Amino acid sequence: MDRYDAIIVGAGAAGLSAASYAAALDRHVLLLDCSNGASSDFAKSGGGPAAAGTRFQQQADVTDSPEIWLGDIRRKTGNSFDNSITRLVVNRARDAIHFQADRLGIDIHLVRNIPVAGHSVSRLYGTPREIGSEYAEMFTAAVARLSHVTRKNDAEVTGLLADGGIVRGVLARIGGREQTIEAPFTVLACGGFAANRKMLAEFIPDIAGALHIGCPHNDGCGIAWGRALGAATSFLDSYQGHGHVTADGKGRLGLGLTTLGAIMVDLNGRRFVREDIGPSELAAHVLAAPQGTAIEIYDDPIHKRAFSMGAYRDVVERGAAKRFETASALASAFGLPAETFGATLDAANKAARGEVVDPLNRSAYARPLTPPLWGVRIVGALAHTQGGLRVNDNAEVITTDGRPIFGLLAAGGTVTGISGHGAAGYSSGNGLAQAFALGTIAAETIAGRRA
Repeated sequence: MDRYDAIIVGAGAAGLSAASYAAALDRHVLLLDCSNGASSDFAKSGGGPAAAGTRFQQQADVTDSPEIWLGDIRRKTGNSFDNSITRLVVNRARDAIHFQADRLGIDIHLVRNIPVAGHSVSRLYGTPREIGSEYAEMFTAAVARLSHVTRKNDAEVTGLLADGGIVRGVLARIGGREQTIEAPFTVLACGGFAANRKMLAEFIPDIAGALHIGCPHNDGCGIAWGRALGAATSFLDSYQGHGHVTADGKGRLGLGLTTLGAIMVDLNGRRFVREDIGPSELAAHVLAAPQGTAIEIYDDPIHKRAFSMGAYRDVVERGAAKRFETASALASAFGLPAETFGATLDAANKAARGEVVDPLNRSAYARPLTPPLWGVRIVGALAHTQGGLRVNDNAEVITTDGRPIFGLLAAGGTVTGISGHGAAGYSSGNGLAQAFALGTIAAETIAGRRA
């Protein structure tokens, strides 16, 4: 097959979504990636995309809708977000989830065990182990079974083939050989710029030096190619941080344990942030703590609930989370001043019981912690960026004056997300939701089903 209806650059969440749905609409696509996808943001994530109004929610008696989700986004972002893209996502993410379950046969369920900051109801979805690597592997395997999708790894796309403002394909190096590949549509699904220190320094200097735990290939190339053609961008200061990354840099505590009641203390044994904010905005607070690290502390009931998350299980299995019979033993193991930590824990428990006002104004998720206690040394990190190219209702990349760049579509990290400015507007699952929804819309455009 040498002729394709579309070329999709990147085989992460957005690329897999676009490729599979286009194939279901009887279109032949070429899916290019520089690797096998194991290091994509999708594979490195907690694997919990958000979607509202699904049958999974209905079966669980969860009342939700795109309008309710949009209200949550308004509150989380301070009503500052890309309105057009966000409306596309909240209305179409459920279609992507249903397609994956019904047509691709991916084993998906509604995640119910873990409250998620920024979401007023349960609207995240997971595969059996509730971890991104499994979800990505299952999606990749499903796409590999589709005869209309030709996938090539070891494919480095080096630029767009453009003529007269129309994109006609890509320039690529595949297996070490330079190639020019043409197709009516090219989909940029090649991620954001979290691995590009120069772009980070320009657009998000506060996080530029942080540990990057996302895809190492996210160099911002798709955004750069679009801008060279006059594409509009927005919210380039937006990003997903993560304040629950283990100090060895090898993993995250899933969605985090603070929504289950965990507290965070610095190396002086004191709480330093209200723990009811989301994991994204927590990253900057952890980075600002002494030595850029902290200890996340919880008890057996929290441990048992969190064990449903694959990412947390991995942390426990490799010994990064440790259990202690007493508070003083925990303090000794992590080098915390025992007396200070003891007073901190006592004050936090009193606040959780409502006996005193929480000194950091934590208003949600608090509960008293009872030994045995668990502790994990954590750092703040950058997961991925959330700003990028602007697209219209057909997932076509648009110029600064709103005109579509013919033949050029985009989805996922290359496109502006639904998180507003900075880190505080990001809620877990919203990045994957945008990737899945816009990937689905891009496929419809490829198939001629335009809005």
